[in-house]
Amino acid sequence: MGTVTGKMILICLLGLPFFGFGRINKANGNISLIKPLDDTLVLSQADGTKLHLVCSGSYFLNYCETTDGYTVMIDAIGMYEYAKKGGKGTLIPAGVQAKDDSQRSPEDQRYLKRVHKHLRYSGETLKLFEDKQKRMDEDPAIIKRDKKIQ
Repeated sequence: MGTVTGKMILICLLGLPFFGFGRINKANGNISLIKPLDDTLVLSQADGTKLHLVCSGSYFLNYCETTDGYTVMIDAIGMYEYAKKGGKGTLIPAGVQAKDDSQRSPEDQRYLKRVHKHLRYSGETLKLFEDKQKRMDEDPAIIKRDKKIQ
């Protein structure tokens, strides 16, 4: 039971930077989430190691990086891995577990010499995210519903 509970807590924490992360921007009458103040999050990987990440972005478009700038993503089993460029401007997990600088093996360090820092979505993928954000800014149905409650 404890293992299942631990996994559920880990999954919730791993998703934290991707939902509702940021401050509210009310400029020009629009409401959208914007980049937070570069807070460092300390998360536990499934193997128990700690990982320090700096996350930023909006509800639709967000990034997490190690403290030294390597973009990371969550893989299918909930582990943070370094990101690599995919097709059509996507980012995908690279299959190499992300680690804090002080915890990296010589093999990890050799791998990272070939990896660009601060990877971002581009091309078609970036346009899709930007279009979703624009539609949300123009007609924030969720925000309108919340205003009725106030």
